[in-house]
Amino acid sequence: MLALYEDQATVIWPGLGEVAHGKVEIEKLAATLCKSGQPGPKLKSQNSKQLAPDYIINVGMWDLTATGPDGKPVTSKGMNTGG
Repeated sequence: MLALYEDQATVIWPGLGEVAHGKVEIEKLAATLCKSGQPGPKLKSQNSKQLAPDYIINVGMWDLTATGPDGKPVTSKGMNTGG
């Protein structure tokens, strides 16, 4: 997963609102999610557009379902962009 990000990328984690700067922080954020036992985000849509010969932008829409404080499932919607 880390190969998708530039060394100085910034990530705002879908549905969780956490921010990570650079691959070291992104790796920690991803590891925490994987160890949580919660299912990961589910990709709902993804659209990419070429902006230049060697540059694209991607927009993804996600749903993330987790267990709420009352024990019931709670679904958050998220969006990511990347270029």
